[in-house]
Amino acid sequence: MAIPDFQACMLPLLRFATDSGPCHLDVATKALEDHFNLSQEEKAQLYQSGQTVIWNRVAWARTYLKQAGLLEYPGRGMLQITEEGKNVLSSGVEKIDTKYLERYPSFMDFRKRSKSSVESPAGLNPDQLVELLLEFAEVADNWFAAPERHFVVDYWKFMRDFFDAENLEKVDWPDIQRLGEHIHSLHSNALAKTRAFGNPNYSIEQYRKTLYTLAHGQGDVEERMRWFLIDDNAASKYLGSSSVSEIMGQLNADTHVFFNKRDEEAARYLGIEPGFTRADDDARRFAKFNQALRPIFEAYREIVGKRTEVPIGIEIDQFFSWLYETKNLGKRQPLPRNGSSKVWEYAPGPNAVYWEQFYKESIAAIGWNGIGDLRQFRSREGIADAIKKVRNTEAEPRNDSLALWQFCNDMQPGDIILVKKGRRTLVGMGVVEGVYQYQEGRPDYDHVRKVRWEQKGSWPLPEGLNLTTKTLTDLTPYPDHVAKLKGLFAKIIPLPARNYWWINCNPTTWDIANVSIGQREIFTSYNADGNKRQKYKYFEEVNLGDEVLAYVTSPVRRLTSRLVVTKELEDTPEGEGIELEVVEHFAVQPEWETLQKDDRLAECEPLKNNQGTLFSLTENEVAAIREIIDGVTPDTAEPYTVEDALDDLYMPEETFRDIIERLKTKRNVILQGPPGVGKTFVAQRVAYALMGYKDQDRVRMVQFHQSYSYEDFVRGYRPSENGGFILKDGIFYEFCLRARADERPYVFIIDEINRGNLSKILGELMMLIEHDKRTPLYAVPLVYHKDGESNFFVPGNVYIIGLMNTADRSLAMVDYALRRRFSFTNVMPAFEEEKFRQRLIEMSGDGLGDRIAKIFIELNRKIAEDDKNLGAGFCMGHSYFCIEKTDFIDRQSYLRIIETEIAPLLQEYWFDQPKTAKEWIAELKAVAG
Repeated sequence: MAIPDFQACMLPLLRFATDSGPCHLDVATKALEDHFNLSQEEKAQLYQSGQTVIWNRVAWARTYLKQAGLLEYPGRGMLQITEEGKNVLSSGVEKIDTKYLERYPSFMDFRKRSKSSVESPAGLNPDQLVELLLEFAEVADNWFAAPERHFVVDYWKFMRDFFDAENLEKVDWPDIQRLGEHIHSLHSNALAKTRAFGNPNYSIEQYRKTLYTLAHGQGDVEERMRWFLIDDNAASKYLGSSSVSEIMGQLNADTHVFFNKRDEEAARYLGIEPGFTRADDDARRFAKFNQALRPIFEAYREIVGKRTEVPIGIEIDQFFSWLYETKNLGKRQPLPRNGSSKVWEYAPGPNAVYWEQFYKESIAAIGWNGIGDLRQFRSREGIADAIKKVRNTEAEPRNDSLALWQFCNDMQPGDIILVKKGRRTLVGMGVVEGVYQYQEGRPDYDHVRKVRWEQKGSWPLPEGLNLTTKTLTDLTPYPDHVAKLKGLFAKIIPLPARNYWWINCNPTTWDIANVSIGQREIFTSYNADGNKRQKYKYFEEVNLGDEVLAYVTSPVRRLTSRLVVTKELEDTPEGEGIELEVVEHFAVQPEWETLQKDDRLAECEPLKNNQGTLFSLTENEVAAIREIIDGVTPDTAEPYTVEDALDDLYMPEETFRDIIERLKTKRNVILQGPPGVGKTFVAQRVAYALMGYKDQDRVRMVQFHQSYSYEDFVRGYRPSENGGFILKDGIFYEFCLRARADERPYVFIIDEINRGNLSKILGELMMLIEHDKRTPLYAVPLVYHKDGESNFFVPGNVYIIGLMNTADRSLAMVDYALRRRFSFTNVMPAFEEEKFRQRLIEMSGDGLGDRIAKIFIELNRKIAEDDKNLGAGFCMGHSYFCIEKTDFIDRQSYLRIIETEIAPLLQEYWFDQPKTAKEWIAELKAVAG
């Protein structure tokens, strides 16, 4: 049967109390569960506060019976029938409800006091609020006296004194900075604090005047707060609404509390609903929230009473903090709903790129594969921490963590999903049918729910009606907005069959890669000579809404952009043609060679014969290209471990693991050492071990030299085939864009890093490569900046390994600024490593390997002791003798190594001591026997 309402629980509860004597509410609830023969699912239904529905309704029944004098409370959480209650039962009453209880004056007084005529209450009832306040009253003195909460009084006193009218007239910049130190919400956001109080953002007079208006100006709290947040003259550009609400809460604490996450969670737990609407700004939400808390102020005064010298609003804020911590509000899972369905606004990938696929699969799915099964997380904060770890950033991923949390926990079967494309078009509607699933094998978007899609088409929104930019949004609190969106589905505009096209763009006539998003162009169906273009029939087959991939034909042949057809073939002032709108520039722009290597594109028309302008693509070919762009191509690389790396290396395991740990922490390391120690070889193995795969596609190497420039590395103008210049992305810029579209590690290796002019090559990257600057928060415009282009940052999954030869006399010292950004590790000769020594012995005969190891240990000791001219950085490396495992070092091959590789280096080392060089060359040769 359905769960009974609280009125249906009254008579059975009173009868149970007659039979049981004094008992706990939990025991009574269990008895009524059996009385009503509830199923396990019905017993488990929960409210958002964490209470089961049946327990809540029995609790409300107990409250009403107690207010009428039919029950009494012998202790906390207890109930016991009164004499009046026994009289009621002995009268043979067949139904007790609120109308029946109105015969008791005490009940009517209760109804009048509570101003409640609600027939089906939900959430905490008055008794439960009283019990929570009584519980806090017992610990309040200790709570406020705890050393970690001394700031409560200190902060309030500071705010009171700082905002005193006379004091505000005299504040100076150090005083303003101290204000920042007394805003609690800034403690966990160092960037926000730095922006607001790191440097003066306004004149001191502007600070004084606008802060005075905020505290003492005309209008009520809401009006002054709104003015401060939006007026251009207010000193609030770098001060967010959470900080301003905290200030207003401190200044008006007799009637207000703060408006932070803890306060909102606590109010929700207490069943308080402020009634926010979509149109409410931050100031209105602050006012509504505090208006809804008025009953809490009255109850707190009556039950807890003032315990400190601070105003009551600050004490109530601490009561909310106590609830948040002791009731685990920050760790509670969102709970299954009991009631009507929710309505969700949902984006199936950027610009609905996965809509066709999800429609066919009858699913809705969202991304963030890297954090695993969402059911492992006990709170939204846990998801946020996992995202920050993947991103390697401290920036709070509020939208992403909320979308994932709601998709896993809040969304339920029966909910309605409205599918959007951008902010101006709905493309589908469906009903959720399944629970959350984690489908680990999917190449992308592995968080999945089954959906019955009921509508598919295109519904442009009228003016004044917009969609959000978030992946997933709960629209349920905005019924008027939902009604307008649902109304669109009665005006369906059927989509024609969508075609996919490839179009060749010559940058000398249409530089598509530098065209702003949203710009429209006519692409003519006739060439400059007035002749029909090849495959003219394709122009005739183009439909409105078709997608077009733009391919730049020179100087670097690659796909750069996605377009959409906005007008079919027609006569225009430019001539007969189709109109195209630029909707996306790809972060990763695959080159011709990359596309040709993909087996899925073996029959792709423009890749088989690129003579022409417009080519047809199949849906599968577009999907394959999109996967290349998004970095979700199947991973065929073989797994690679530290053990695999050490099998190829002659390096202590501890040193190798230390390099990887430094790389993970610092993001940038330099392997430095003398010639021949295998720095490049080590760097590749470090890269593979870091990635966990031997995947050359995610490793890129360059070598710096004196002519290497910023234009080569980041971006710059390069000659074009027509004699002009074209802006071309550098190798590191392209590498970062590829990595940004993926979550896996990418490793960039720079050989001879100290040979180049580092300040010239790196430019703004000198800051951007720092490990704590790898987020969009630190993005900056490049020297060569395209119109409409987002600022650039180095993603957190890009790791840089620099290689430096310590024996090159021609090199200047590495820039100290660069040294601070890298962790340095010495890679030394391995002649003293037992593993290498054994390898030498195995690949040579007659004891030659042992003699080689001994003589080079001695030579390196001599070089290291020569502090005046040489030193340890000039020692001889072991890689001169690292040959194929099937090869053999005999006398002749050893002497050839000495004569052609070692001897010239020693002669250079001791160019001013030729006798020393000659003697050591002779000793090395003597080893051959």
